Amino acid sequence: MNGFTKTRWKPLVFLAVAVWLVGVGPLVAQQPEDPVKELQEVLRAQQARLDELEKLIQKQKNPGTTNDTGKSAEVSSVTPQRNDRPLTDSSSSPAPKPDSVEEKISENFIAPPRPVKDDGMFAVWGKDGRLTFKNEDGSTVSRLGGLFQYDSGWYIVSDNTNNLLNRPLEQGSDLRRARLRSDGVCYDNLEWVFEFDLSRAADNNRNTNVNNNPEPNVMFNNVFFGVRDIPFFGVVRVGHIKEELSFYSASSGRNIPFMERPSAWDSIEDPYLFDNGVTISNTYFDDYLYTWLGFFQTNTRTGAFTINTNGSYVFDLRVCLMPIYEDDGKDWLNIGATGSFRGNPDGITNGLPTVQSSAVQPQIRTGSSVQVPNLINPGNINTYDGTQLFTVCLNRGYGPWSIGCQYDGQYVGNAFYQQDINVVDNGKTIDTLNYKQQIGNIYYQGASFEILRFLTQGDHRGVNKRDPSFLQVIPQSNLSFGHNGREKGIGAWEVGFKYDFAQIEYYLPGTTPEPGSPRYKAMQAAAALPGQRGGNLSAFTFGLNWYLNPNALVMANYVYTTGTFNAKPSQSLTPFDTGFHSFGTRFQFTF
Repeated sequence: MNGFTKTRWKPLVFLAVAVWLVGVGPLVAQQPEDPVKELQEVLRAQQARLDELEKLIQKQKNPGTTNDTGKSAEVSSVTPQRNDRPLTDSSSSPAPKPDSVEEKISENFIAPPRPVKDDGMFAVWGKDGRLTFKNEDGSTVSRLGGLFQYDSGWYIVSDNTNNLLNRPLEQGSDLRRARLRSDGVCYDNLEWVFEFDLSRAADNNRNTNVNNNPEPNVMFNNVFFGVRDIPFFGVVRVGHIKEELSFYSASSGRNIPFMERPSAWDSIEDPYLFDNGVTISNTYFDDYLYTWLGFFQTNTRTGAFTINTNGSYVFDLRVCLMPIYEDDGKDWLNIGATGSFRGNPDGITNGLPTVQSSAVQPQIRTGSSVQVPNLINPGNINTYDGTQLFTVCLNRGYGPWSIGCQYDGQYVGNAFYQQDINVVDNGKTIDTLNYKQQIGNIYYQGASFEILRFLTQGDHRGVNKRDPSFLQVIPQSNLSFGHNGREKGIGAWEVGFKYDFAQIEYYLPGTTPEPGSPRYKAMQAAAALPGQRGGNLSAFTFGLNWYLNPNALVMANYVYTTGTFNAKPSQSLTPFDTGFHSFGTRFQFTF
């Protein structure tokens, strides 16, 4: 038994060894080799993928190259950045081959991060501190924002001076501007601006001598649609548009260096700042020459609407030269001149063509449009010959320095005063005077000079060379206390001085009735008594500006105003030399 077992067992052992050699041996041969060798294989595969990506990037930099299929590769407009995501395991199933270079790169590279993206539109906080939306190819850009200016003012003024004004100068505060705005460009060459003001500020209540429309609670500023890059013509706009009568008129109220523009501008240009019309503007010879033409309907400044039996219109022409523009806009010189040829709308009281208001208001203002007094008001003037305005401007920026000079003139030819005056005695009309006096030619004029300097290193006041006007000040360093690892900064500081002069006066001829008589009282109430109309003034302004960042600005202005004031033409007061001191502050925020 034991012999049989030993004899039969040996063949079984040999059979098991054979089965193992045939079946299990190959499986052992398939086990992993040296792990170092395997890692080397993986690295070689990854290097091959990186080489392929490098070729794709080279194709992106050279659009003329073609891909493997012989077709031109699509080039991304976004500079790729390295993705921190790990590369995918080479042993995993390969993803479907993308069609474009941008998609291929996106496996391991990503575009610069954007705050918001929705359906191809990006939202960013621009360098100017405004919320900006734009699509991926940059053909459509839209900005939303606005600004508010909170002003306060104080006066040192005598009772005698206040008696010359239509209402006294009183300390107070107001929202000088409170605006909302949307502007942008769509499909590369179509532009729009929609801007309105809710402040009911001092200069919004102009032209009451020719405007019987209700004063709106909302004042429209720029509300227009335009087409850009038209061959030779440049930009054509249609809507409620600012009349660029000077460098100061073309500049936004958010960018002016003092709390108010010059007094001559206030009298001569401000009544015509916005109107309904069409403009054409362009630059030539590498922005050396700028031209602007405008055709407007008069008497549409405040509400962007009017009705009038007299279809009066305006033609404006502005020409500017920019002989110096260097150092990325830190060194520049602009010289400009403007002419405006205007028909006059019919007046309310007599239905005759009437020159729009030429009143002058103080350089520091408090209260709403019905609370700010006039320093000078020449009263109503009639003419059939229209009105002509002329301005000449010189503005210079040189590093931290900026200088500006401006002259304004207004010509009224063959002016006259005409009014039907009812003479009343004891409550009864005893006579009606068809009173008319020929005044002749009238010329209003004024000028201003200003000089400013930034105290902080690197800050400057820029110019828009495609539409000569002040640019927004962007401080080199924002106000910062060093929180969250940010560098400390004090913002931008600027000091300035401005002198401006305005002469808005003429003499109304005629014969003075006996004082106290019914005829005298009637002519006095109608502002028909002969004598001096209007007056002249000089204003000396010292300013300090603190730009905390692109959004926030703090202003302080001290102004001494002197001259012969007369804002009560109906009383035929004899103007006399007087003056007053004023101090104002402004807190402005743009968003």
